[in-house]
Amino acid sequence: MEKFGVVIFFFVIMAFTSFSQEIPGFVFSEVIVVDSLDSGNLLKTGKEWVVENGFTSIDTSGLNEVKAENSFFVYQKGLISKQVHGKISYTFLLEVKNNKYKYTFSEFTFHYYKQNRNYEMKPTGKEKSLNDPTAKGWQKTWVQHKYSTKKDILLFIQSLKESLIPVIQPQVVKQSTPSDF
Repeated sequence: MEKFGVVIFFFVIMAFTSFSQEIPGFVFSEVIVVDSLDSGNLLKTGKEWVVENGFTSIDTSGLNEVKAENSFFVYQKGLISKQVHGKISYTFLLEVKNNKYKYTFSEFTFHYYKQNRNYEMKPTGKEKSLNDPTAKGWQKTWVQHKYSTKKDILLFIQSLKESLIPVIQPQVVKQSTPSDF
């Protein structure tokens, strides 16, 4: 009976470890079908959105995709005001195919910043993936960085969806007046 319990325990541990490996990291992705726009117009509009939102390293060499990188500063509370704690960079991929598009925000990386002798915040060269669950010594700030990243990316997603929704111009119907008869 003890061997049976050990075997069950072993299988339960294996199930949990294999399940945790399948969970994706800090990635935002979705496929959206747009019937009223063709793939060419979706790609053109997507490229315009990327440029408008300040993405850098824009790569449009792919036939039906746009790759870009972006970053933003994250802050920690100082004694008087907020202080730059680092920068979070990420990649963006927009794939267009058959009147649908897929966006993916991934590869989130925190870049450490430190104050130099001239009181300027400069990158240290150290990096940390946002997929890491813990940050020893500054867990609360780490969770706040993840929260602010999620909030900013959700705003980008909303903006992207709004820009890729086709705007149908209402037809203007001329009002007839008695003098038109």
